[in-house]
Amino acid sequence: MLVGTAQTQANKVFEIVEDWGLSENIYALRFDSTASKIGWKKGACVQLENHLKRKLLFLACRHHVFKLFEGAAWKSVFGKSMSPDHTEFKQFEEKMAHT
Repeated sequence: MLVGTAQTQANKVFEIVEDWGLSENIYALRFDSTASKIGWKKGACVQLENHLKRKLLFLACRHHVFKLFEGAAWKSVFGKSMSPDHTEFKQFEEKMAHT
C-alpha cells in the first residue's frame, strides 16, 4: 500500500478477504497497536468490522501492549524522557549486550 491510512488499510484487507472468499471465516484480528489500526471510531479494525457487518475479537500484539506497561514503569521511576538516549537505558543496553 502506498498510503497507510486506516481507510486504505481496511479497504485493501477487505478486498483481499473477498477475493479469497474468507469473509465468513474471520472471527478475530491480530494487529500492532498503532492508532491507524485501533482508533475506536475510524481505525482500520473498526472499518473492517463495518465491511464485514459484524463484531470481531481484537487481539493486540502482546509486545506492543507490554510496551505500555514498560513505559509507565519507566516513567514512574525515571520521569518523562524526551530522548531515546536516556543514560539509564544506555547503561542497561550495554549490560544486556554482554550477557
